[in-house]
Amino acid sequence: GVQTCALPILLACKSKGGSSKFVVNGKIENATISKVYLEEIPLNTMSQTVIDSAVPAKDGSFKLKAVSSEERIYNLRFAGSQYPALSLINDESEVDVKIFFDAAQPAGAFPDHFKIEGSKASNSLLNYMLRFNSQMQSIFVDAQKLDSVQKANKMDLSFESYQRSIARKGGELKS
Repeated sequence: GVQTCALPILLACKSKGGSSKFVVNGKIENATISKVYLEEIPLNTMSQTVIDSAVPAKDGSFKLKAVSSEERIYNLRFAGSQYPALSLINDESEVDVKIFFDAAQPAGAFPDHFKIEGSKASNSLLNYMLRFNSQMQSIFVDAQKLDSVQKANKMDLSFESYQRSIARKGGELKS
């Protein structure tokens, strides 16, 4: 599945022989962001380093650049947020990104969805992360139900059902 195709991409990063440029052309829809940061995430340390930043134009467009000698993971992070909005892989020299916010959400909300063009590896990573997050949310809901059943001292079939569901979903995350 999608889950298994992202990991080989990350683990099989190969040298491009010399340095090459990586350009992110971005556009933010339905939100005003004061600054966008491009952070490099080396696989050996996983510590983020800001490589470039941009102030988006009035139409939400921005351009970020990096130079790297090998494929790496990069995060796009917005000013004022400690968490990245999106992760990318520089498997191609240029990638186009559209970041969509739900206009009904308050300022500072997380993006609603993304569109990535020009990078198969980045799309695979995005799909993996979306699936992973969805499964984790489902496990969290089951864990809350299990907790409620335990607190009500109703150790019946629903308790066992929630336990089995959590174990099955956890196993799916591992595969």
